[in-house]
Amino acid sequence: MARTLRPPAIRRLASWLLLGVMLAGCATTTPRSATDPYMSEATGPPRQPDSPVVTVLNILVTPLYLVFKVAVCGATVAIGAPLTGLAALTDPYGDGWQRQLLATGFEANCGPPYTLF
Repeated sequence: MARTLRPPAIRRLASWLLLGVMLAGCATTTPRSATDPYMSEATGPPRQPDSPVVTVLNILVTPLYLVFKVAVCGATVAIGAPLTGLAALTDPYGDGWQRQLLATGFEANCGPPYTLF
């Protein structure tokens, strides 16, 4: 006969699970390696302040640019999601070129910049 949990026991179990999830959010990540091109952050020269002309063009063109960016990002997710599952099945350790190309494609099509100029 299966033992049933009483409501206080369920609450206690849910509290412990919630605490575990919250503590996992406090965990630190490993530092990114400077030798790995896929994990290193791109650094460049500091950004110069925009001129008033560039600001006006950004205000006028950005809504149209965002419409196209959302459409391209949606198509990338619609095509990339099944490909990510396929890559996970064919490369269980995650060190293959398939995942790197998919991650690069997602970042290029769905990531910044969100303004045209």
